[in-house]
Amino acid sequence: MATHIARPTRVVEEELQALQGKYRVIYDHIAEHRTHIPANELYIVTVLVVIFLFYPNLMTQISLMMKCTDIDSIGRSFLQADMTIECGTKQYLRWKSLAQMFFFLYGLGIPLCGSILLYSKRHHLMEKKTLATYGFLYSGYIVK
Repeated sequence: MATHIARPTRVVEEELQALQGKYRVIYDHIAEHRTHIPANELYIVTVLVVIFLFYPNLMTQISLMMKCTDIDSIGRSFLQADMTIECGTKQYLRWKSLAQMFFFLYGLGIPLCGSILLYSKRHHLMEKKTLATYGFLYSGYIVK
């Protein structure tokens, strides 16, 4: 049978008051130094994070729309993204040209837009507001 050591109530109350005091100091420090981030900047951050999270998978899927897989047993090749589309047909060429267009649009467009965005903010990159919104794009780099 387990036995419990009874602690005097006064000691528990003193510890609780000490913890509340410590947390109050921390909370006051955070509240004092906290800056308000406008909703539109939170929206921008959310959109940028989603774009950069989906970018690698999106580029992989687009490149699969241009790749054919040879089936040796029947001597024909099919689009890897959709094995019902035979390579060399009009349908394949239509999908391939569409995939090439999006490959260059997204493949170059997303990094280019990110570069233009950072270039336009280049004089304010170390400000709190800019760091809070766009810092995840460049925080891993070292200033020379």
